[in-house]
Amino acid sequence: MAKIFNYVYALIMFLSLFLMGTSGMKYGCKHTGHCPRKMCGAKTTKCRNNKCQCVQL
Repeated sequence: MAKIFNYVYALIMFLSLFLMGTSGMKYGCKHTGHCPRKMCGAKTTKCRNNKCQCVQL
């Protein structure tokens, strides 16, 4: 029983760390050409402070 509990605990810890790491992921860039065009829908993307951001035209 204790081994099952430890396994489930380790699995939950791993998944929570994985989800926290991927949810905060941003697109990094050096200039505007590095930003994906379809990231913002109708808006355009610009590289500001080494991160891609959506801006209104």
